Amino acid sequence: MSNFTLQEYRKLIKHHKHRVCDFYDSLNKEQWTLLRHDVEFVPSRALELAKIEKYYGVSASYVFQVRSNAYNVFSTRNKNLIKNLRTLGAKIGLHVYVGDTWDWTSLEKEIQSQRRIFEDGLDMNCDRFSFHRPPSWVLENRSDFIGGMLNMYGKSFFEHSKDAQDIKYIADSRHLWNYGDPYENHPRIQLSMHVDEWSDKTTPHWNNIIEENHNEFIDTLRSECTHYND
Repeated sequence: MSNFTLQEYRKLIKHHKHRVCDFYDSLNKEQWTLLRHDVEFVPSRALELAKIEKYYGVSASYVFQVRSNAYNVFSTRNKNLIKNLRTLGAKIGLHVYVGDTWDWTSLEKEIQSQRRIFEDGLDMNCDRFSFHRPPSWVLENRSDFIGGMLNMYGKSFFEHSKDAQDIKYIADSRHLWNYGDPYENHPRIQLSMHVDEWSDKTTPHWNNIIEENHNEFIDTLRSECTHYND
């Protein structure tokens, strides 16, 4: 499947809706589909996905970065977006940027730093996180909870193996389903998706993202600068 339209997303959620549950609830279930959305470039796209999930009576986890060059999670627009996502039933978490950390001592310190920034800036508790592009040494820590937060790459939600049997991890990275078929009927599946991949735009994928960010920046310039006289 290479169709990343909102219509296709509706079909995907309809297919899994009977078994979708939250990460915390999955600890007490034998079969489940977990929905996770990493927000990398275009936060505004999250709202349409959350509306679809609300329609089918399911919720997903949306994780945001605090060290992103692409967006400011603390802007008024994005804080309102997150408020709307929560109203729709979405769970909000932290997308941890591993950065220049080199061992678990430095990484744990960085996780706590980013958590404090997240909680202070959004005025909310953070109970979950996923890593952004984690190297193998990070995934070797199989703990379900790290630093007081649920780790979406923990052993109960993610099988760290090239030939995973117990838990299927299926991701839409790079606008492709390289890790498996998202319609697979495996007993345990984590669908790791990126809000940036999904839209009904007809132009090429990356052109869409560039155009949307460009337009948002132009809107910001106008709102901040038009009151000045030439």
